[in-house]
Amino acid sequence: MQFAPIAQGKPQATYASVKEAVVQHIQKTFKDGQDVADSIEKGILFDLKALMPVRDISRETDAAKAAIEQEGMNILYQAELNQYMAR
Repeated sequence: MQFAPIAQGKPQATYASVKEAVVQHIQKTFKDGQDVADSIEKGILFDLKALMPVRDISRETDAAKAAIEQEGMNILYQAELNQYMAR
């Protein structure tokens, strides 16, 4: 599919060339613009909520072991959440 506005004597840009220029500008300008660039290239909205981290809960029966395991899971969750929020 080509996009070219009808105008006499003026340079015309195709839809594909404008789309590619926008994608390259987003990738260069924004630190985490890859998700937006992928959405534009594919023509579909990228769902970031699907990547949201989920907090795990320890299934350990011993309270002392459960507390230690849960603390480790909390640290991992916090790191994943920080990475998600940076996007």
